[in-house]
Parts: sequence; structure tokens; C-alpha cells
Amino acid sequence: MINKPSTETRQRDSFEKLYAHYNHRCWADPDPIIMVYKAKAEDQELTAFLSAIFAYGRVASILQNLDKILTILAPIKKTLLTTNRDKLEKQLAGFKYRFTTQEELIALLLLLKEIINEHKSLENHFLLFFNPNDTNILPALSLWISELLRRMKLSKHSLLPQPSMGSACKRLFLFFRWMVRSDQVDPGLWKKVPASKLIIPLDTHMYRFCSRLGFTARKSMDLKTAEEITEAFRKLNPEDPVKYDFALTRLGIRGDKIDKIFYSSLI
Repeated sequence: MINKPSTETRQRDSFEKLYAHYNHRCWADPDPIIMVYKAKAEDQELTAFLSAIFAYGRVASILQNLDKILTILAPIKKTLLTTNRDKLEKQLAGFKYRFTTQEELIALLLLLKEIINEHKSLENHFLLFFNPNDTNILPALSLWISELLRRMKLSKHSLLPQPSMGSACKRLFLFFRWMVRSDQVDPGLWKKVPASKLIIPLDTHMYRFCSRLGFTARKSMDLKTAEEITEAFRKLNPEDPVKYDFALTRLGIRGDKIDKIFYSSLI
């Protein structure tokens, strides 16, 4: 009698095939990560941060907005280290993107300048809050975002969702995926945070997939749902629970016959 592979084994094999097919830079466009690929090495971390936190709304609008900001600030690290509020107010006069105002953006850029001056990188600053014994990055992220908001003297910020408010924090977790993981898509610029600590950047495509696959029964796309889905993926890949995120979202964006074929291999 031939033993059939377990559901977990079949799912892992299917995800690995999907990863092998889609996890290449040729599939990245129009993902905002393409802005990171275009940046010089010394500017990639800051470019990634801005590209991730501005990743809300229509993709075309996101890229147009990012191109405008990054062109004005280029080269971003050098510009931030030598700029001041007056310069930024002139350069970004009239700026507004959806919910984000000129005042919010300038406050954030000036804070990034302070952090780079004090700690040389965002990674070094984040590590002040990171505990390797934590199950995931959520406790450190909560402390980090609270500190950023405190230093900007803002109770809330359209670009920086607060984990304590229950937000899925998709854009922040996207930034961490880019920074921590290292493969043909994710640059992996950070070296001291393990991929095992990451949380899935939950969007509508991922939520739809995972609901159909039984990874979550929750009805809202919030932080608890993101954690629940991450735990389901952790069972398949404990060392890299967000490994399949990019490939799965490519599948959702394409929305062709591959979708049905893929699901039939999982269920």
C-alpha cells in the first residue's frame, strides 16, 4: 500500500513550485520594490523604507508618487544628512498623497535624518528594541513605532500604523520582508534579524488565498489575522514563514487559469 503524502507535505511542495516559478525579479514590476533595485547601495535601506510605507493605493499612483519624492531627494542619504526643514518645505511644497500631508512627510524625513546621524542605519536603531527571544518581531516593532511617533511628537501618522491599534501593518511587514530575507527578490540588507521572526504582509490577495486554504477563519484583515496566517506558514517553513509571500501575491495579481490549477494541488 502506497502512503499518500500528508496535506502539509503537498502544500509545501506546491508552494515550493510556485516559489521556484515566480520568485524572480522579472516578476517584480510593478511592485514598489523595483525602486529599491534602482537605488545605489548606500541609499537602498532608506529607499526601501519610503517605498514600503507609501505602498497604499493604486500601484501606478504609488510608483509615480515615489518617483517624485525619490527624484527630489536623490541621493537620499546624502540629501537627508545635509538638509533642514526650510529646504524640505521648498522642495516638497504642495506635496500630498492620499492621506499623507506635506507636514507628515517632512516630519518623518527629519526624523530619519536624526536616526541616520545617531545610529548610521535604520537597522541599528531597530535593534535597540529587538529581543531575539521574542517569538516574532511584533514586540520590537510596537516599541520602535511608538518611539518614532514620540520623537516626531505625533499621536498618529498616516505612514506609520501602530500595532497596538490592531492594524495588520502590511506596509511595515513588507519593509521587514525586504530587509531581512535574501533571495532573488528580497535584497536582505539587514543581517541581525532572522527570517523566522517575520510576519506576513497581509493584503487582499493573501487573505483570499489563506481563507480558502483554511489558514484562517477570521473575517477581518487585522493584526491577529496576519499572525494566525503566519503561524500556518510557519508550520510549513519554520525558518522562513513569509517565504511564499511574493509568489502568492504574483499569483493573485495575475488572476489567470494558474489560480485554479494551483488550488487544486493544495486542497
